[in-house]
Amino acid sequence: MFPTAVASQPLASAVEVVLPLEPTTAVDPRSPLHAPAPVSVESPTFTLGLENQTVSAGDAAVFTVLFDGRPPPSVRWYIDGRLVHAGSGDDDDRVVVVGVDGVEIVEDRERGASTLTVLSSGVDNEAQYTCRVRNSRGTAFTNAHLFVLGNSHISSSNMRVRAHHTLLLTFHYARWFGAGSKLVRTR
Repeated sequence: MFPTAVASQPLASAVEVVLPLEPTTAVDPRSPLHAPAPVSVESPTFTLGLENQTVSAGDAAVFTVLFDGRPPPSVRWYIDGRLVHAGSGDDDDRVVVVGVDGVEIVEDRERGASTLTVLSSGVDNEAQYTCRVRNSRGTAFTNAHLFVLGNSHISSSNMRVRAHHTLLLTFHYARWFGAGSKLVRTR
């Protein structure tokens, strides 16, 4: 109910109107009714993880992850175990764009998204790519491998081989991937 104090104001008709005063209740900030809403805390998880990719030499390769977690997790990217990006985890860093060694990383912690783009793929980019997200409740990882096609280079000079003689070719670096199909001669 309202307090007993009242304010009165005479009207022209000589009728007195009694208006109640606003209630004055002291608010205890520790009261459960006035306590801040509890903060949701969740371990990070990937809603979209990395998948292996195969691209042609010179093409871009794009790795995108979507993640959840409260508080928003920090993001780290690794290439063959080598750290290439460590998000700060600060709430002020909502969108971050980083370029390192032909790789661009875009991180949007507010949306829970991060993308690593290899701008021009080559043999040196064939590797395992790993994204790690971490907050105070835990850590999650996802990884994938990048395969690059058409990245071998054979230099030749004018060589002649006599009939019925042996030609020995030495490869300094070669990777063959078959996925169950035959490798065939194209010419």
